[in-house]
Amino acid sequence: MQVEGTANSIVIALTKVKKTYSRNREHIQVLENLDMQVHRGEMVSIMGPSGAGKSTLLDIISGVSRADSGEVLLADNNFTLMSERQRTALRGRHIGFIFQFYCLIPVLSASQNIELPLGLWQLSKKERQHRIDAALNMVEMGHRRQHLPAELSGGEQQRIAIARAIVGNPDIILCDEPTGDLNREMGKKIMDLLRQLCDEYGKTIVVVTHDPEVALYADRHYRLDNGGLKEENPVKAQGGKDD
Repeated sequence: MQVEGTANSIVIALTKVKKTYSRNREHIQVLENLDMQVHRGEMVSIMGPSGAGKSTLLDIISGVSRADSGEVLLADNNFTLMSERQRTALRGRHIGFIFQFYCLIPVLSASQNIELPLGLWQLSKKERQHRIDAALNMVEMGHRRQHLPAELSGGEQQRIAIARAIVGNPDIILCDEPTGDLNREMGKKIMDLLRQLCDEYGKTIVVVTHDPEVALYADRHYRLDNGGLKEENPVKAQGGKDD
């Protein structure tokens, strides 16, 4: 299932996007005339200081949040002109999400957590199970399908979260600090898996991270600061998180 558009085309395009939040009587400019393009099948990293608006940017790319002005395109689909219902439907079909803290439902098994996005689809029980099995196999977690999140390590929980993100075969995967709660070794395994999804399955991946080592996995690198994006080459960090 692919978002419409030709191969190697621009699949995400933001043009002169602005976003302001109001707090009490104060207006906080988060994004200011921001431009961004992501091509089909590439991985892009976004770094920047805390509070720069990285998560807000992901929300706008996905249509979870509306920009105050500017244009947000997902291939041929203009989020700017869509109703909330239309944005939700498009997001459910074409975008997968991976978060720092996994966001798994504690009382559901691994396979039940993975199944959740399929609630938007009209699928037979057999097709649902086929998709769940394929996602579990892709993240090498088939042997843990019946385990609850509390019975899994942090790295295993993140693998289940990745399986949940890809079970609907989305074109785009948006990752908000996907290794932020993991040690260096497990973080590397997660990023190797995301790189595989990009290289072997053609997924378009946007990774928000504070970690230069994670940014190095991407094909292109942006820094978000003072409301705008600047493309740059990341510098390999010395040291890193403790194991």
